[in-house]
Amino acid sequence: MPGVIVTVLTLACFVMAEVSVAFFLLSALTITLHLIMYMLRYAAAIPLRYSQSDLKRSYRVPGGTGGMWCIAGVGFLGGAFSFLVGFFPLTQLPMGSPALYLGLVLGGTVVFTGLPLLIGMLQQKSWPALSPPGAAATNAV
Repeated sequence: MPGVIVTVLTLACFVMAEVSVAFFLLSALTITLHLIMYMLRYAAAIPLRYSQSDLKRSYRVPGGTGGMWCIAGVGFLGGAFSFLVGFFPLTQLPMGSPALYLGLVLGGTVVFTGLPLLIGMLQQKSWPALSPPGAAATNAV
């Protein structure tokens, strides 16, 4: 299935008038998806500091709770700003319509963010639970 998705996405190089436009479009889509992941990580760090404060960690953010709010807040805001900038096309590229670019990046972001959420919502109880790598080796007697 991932091969089909990659093939469909790379067809953009043939559909678009310029290969540079297709490359920039696919890069912008990739960057926005990665930024969503980073924003979720920063957003999760703060509640985890409160809910699992006694957990032994190899690294702690200096400054206690205030330091965590500062680091995670700045990281989240930087990610959010970069995420928004990704929806603006470069003026140097022969993009054609900025609305088309915005629609493609926004549509791709919604589709590729929504698919895992949809699969998770439709998950059947009969599906086997995924265990982390190496879990089978630790459970063996």
